[in-house]
Amino acid sequence: MIIAGLAAYIAYLAFRSQRTHNKNSVKPILNIIVGDYEDDIFVRIDNNGVGPAIVQGINCYDAEKNRVEHNLYTLIPEFATIKEPRITYQPSMKADEKPEPEMIVTTIEFDTLTDFVEDIAGRTIPPGGSIMLLRMTNPDKYHKVALRDFLSKCSVKVDYTDVYNSELAPCYRKLDFFGRGGLNGQKVEFFEGNEEQGPNPRDLPTNTRNL
Repeated sequence: MIIAGLAAYIAYLAFRSQRTHNKNSVKPILNIIVGDYEDDIFVRIDNNGVGPAIVQGINCYDAEKNRVEHNLYTLIPEFATIKEPRITYQPSMKADEKPEPEMIVTTIEFDTLTDFVEDIAGRTIPPGGSIMLLRMTNPDKYHKVALRDFLSKCSVKVDYTDVYNSELAPCYRKLDFFGRGGLNGQKVEFFEGNEEQGPNPRDLPTNTRNL
């Protein structure tokens, strides 16, 4: 009787060990990767595990406006203005004379994204696979400054599971990496506009140029 009970207990432990091994052999590990280069800015989800990741939901947060969306693309405002001081020296000025800086304002539209996705809930990311959440390649300096400033105030949280429907810790990352360089005297403001007519002129500062 004792031997039979011991054998059953050993079999149970072996079963548990095998089940744990099976789960670990297909366990996904998601990571949110950011890229901030002169010619490439992106936010991507990578699966660095050994099993497929089943995305249950994604929340993207804009801390400045206290907004939550299921993708970064929807969070991005339609327009942005970049204010930057500019000093212009005139030939008639004296050597020790310093002119007052003039604020030059450039207005851009976020219509140059190279890649983006909407809600990815329900999608599967295979081992070694990835999903690009947002990407802009070869941006001009104004789009670069505005996109970096916007992303630096955002964060991303991804809920996911494995093929066993296990309860896994969410993948979360603040995107403040994009703000590490500062704005170098520039000031960025974001606003919405009319899709056909562009930004409302009342929302634009004076001395504005459009790109």
